[in-house]
Amino acid sequence: MADDIQKDTTPLEVIQSFTVWFKSKDRARSNLSNPDEGKANSPRSFPVATYNDAKSFKSSAIKDNEGKAGVYRWTHLDTNKSYIGSSVNLGRRIRSYFNYSFITHITRKSLVINKALIKHGYSNFKLEILEYCDPKDTASREQFFMGYLNPEYNVLKVAYSSSGYEHSKEALVKISKNLDYLNSQKVIKVKVTNTETNLSEEYTSITETAKMLNSNKSTITKYIKNSLLFNGIYKLEADIPNSNYDSNYINHPNAIKIEVTDLDLNTITTYTSVSAAARSLDIGHNTISNYFKRNQMRPYKGRYIFKKVSIMESGSPRAGV
Repeated sequence: MADDIQKDTTPLEVIQSFTVWFKSKDRARSNLSNPDEGKANSPRSFPVATYNDAKSFKSSAIKDNEGKAGVYRWTHLDTNKSYIGSSVNLGRRIRSYFNYSFITHITRKSLVINKALIKHGYSNFKLEILEYCDPKDTASREQFFMGYLNPEYNVLKVAYSSSGYEHSKEALVKISKNLDYLNSQKVIKVKVTNTETNLSEEYTSITETAKMLNSNKSTITKYIKNSLLFNGIYKLEADIPNSNYDSNYINHPNAIKIEVTDLDLNTITTYTSVSAAARSLDIGHNTISNYFKRNQMRPYKGRYIFKKVSIMESGSPRAGV
């Protein structure tokens, strides 16, 4: 009977080698759950951290992510609508969301995610860290996840990063001294509507709007005045009055009314004077004057064509007629 029992004579090193081989194969199979992982611009395994009840896990979310750079997502548990953002210091950014004074500030209270947090409460939101990354890559990784996940609360579909810029103490003192003056000035608020999602956000100035859209003040002003869709998506609305300086030239006897054709925007705009056009386009007065003196036909910088508007073209009768 004892002779019928076969003993396992497999050497120990053979068993160990097989175990290592099996584990390596098992890891390879597990990677098949995300075939894109490892590729450039791919959604690496995410999220790397989840806080299902943002209110209850507030302290942990802040502490766990202090000093870490990466991309985060807020998700409303009932509707599954989400918002994606990034920061070079996730802990500090998360802390700011829980600061009521911060999210209700005049410059931030119109942001869709802030309004949603105030309306529904933090307990109804899940906070996820989608990915940790190098601080210099936060904007590009945020942009990737925005395109990959299409978050509904993001009105602007362009990622923006301040790259962790911090003001010096001297600069902060200067800013503080001028806050009262800046707040007393009349600002032009701009309403930005994403025509694809029909979501809107209001910004406190044209400059802030330009920054959020990665553009400049002059371009944003032109899109508003000409009622054009920025990037073919964003409707920009603002009440931009004629400046007092411009109005002084409307009936000035020496003012030359000019017509400017913008080949990039495919628009034609009439200005009450050369100075008004120069200020709006952010170019020198002499540049336009020399354009006329030289009878230049080629577009300025390959973009602008300047033309003097005659009295008949402007709709006014000729003198003596």
